[in-house]
Amino acid sequence: MKICITGSAGLVGSWLVEHFISKGHTVISFDNLVGGYSDSIIVHPNHECHILDITDYTLIPRFAELMKGCDIVFHCACHAHEGFSIFAPSAIVNSVLTGSVVIGTAAIQAGVKRLINCSSMSRYGNSTPPFTEDMTPAPEDPYALAKVNAEQHLNMLGSIHKMDIIHTVPHMVIGARQRYTDPYRNVVSIMTNLMLQGRKPVIYGGGLQTRCFSMIQDDVIIYEKLMNHDLKHQGEVFNIGPDDEEVTILEVAEIIAEELGVELEVDWHDSRPRELMKPHCSSDKIREVFNFQPSMKLRDGIRSVIHYIRDRGPMPFEYHVDLEIDTKDNVPKTWKNKLL
Repeated sequence: MKICITGSAGLVGSWLVEHFISKGHTVISFDNLVGGYSDSIIVHPNHECHILDITDYTLIPRFAELMKGCDIVFHCACHAHEGFSIFAPSAIVNSVLTGSVVIGTAAIQAGVKRLINCSSMSRYGNSTPPFTEDMTPAPEDPYALAKVNAEQHLNMLGSIHKMDIIHTVPHMVIGARQRYTDPYRNVVSIMTNLMLQGRKPVIYGGGLQTRCFSMIQDDVIIYEKLMNHDLKHQGEVFNIGPDDEEVTILEVAEIIAEELGVELEVDWHDSRPRELMKPHCSSDKIREVFNFQPSMKLRDGIRSVIHYIRDRGPMPFEYHVDLEIDTKDNVPKTWKNKLL
């Protein structure tokens, strides 16, 4: 089978490339190296990576030509900066929405039969947890709204042009090859990078925000099963990841410090605007449909992040997306003053 994957230098994309190559498939991929590292791109005779920007709609003919013969597209590329999107809405929305429409359009032009879109649990907003796939989206920030809009655009295009659309909703994915020099996202990687430099981890608010993390090794198995899933309706949604290890951000910092063998000292900052306190997805659907059972626990995932960053080397943070709105005092100082 020939497979197309966007975001192949990022966490989810690079693991999907590696997994499908190991299964004997041929993969083509796209990345602009904004959200990932060049050394995360899997080098293999059956993988052809193209450094292209999916938000450039003038490249639709090029993308379509490269996608010819592909059976399926996994769309994983975007600036996944939910909290930061409040202060950089143009860059984030362009990446999420325009990128999705460009890839969807090119896939239709190339005759692709199925597109699996990586959405976000931010789509559920402040709904009452646990979030289930049948809930009406209630986005709370520009990133989440763009993700919902991208889903709607892809559903419409797929219905008109006869291409299956599936949306996945990963839960706080962690693992090796996650970008750890990004100051705007990836809390486990940010904390680990800081602590390996002998610095205090940053925690916003009181650290009592709860999260349920998923390990990339488990997620890729569900993505593979979705390739041949008997679609129930256009735009079917699947939450991906476990729901049985909910922890606070402070507890995450404590686990990292314990694994590193250091005493935890926290750099406390004010709460970030619109940060959700208890986003929690139900995994009932993937348990029922795919008999999902996670093979890894949170501590296993944190250890894999620690090993990856330690081996690659802790590095300074890169403020690679600029503030667009800086008119109030509610911009987190870590971002405004580049404190990380």
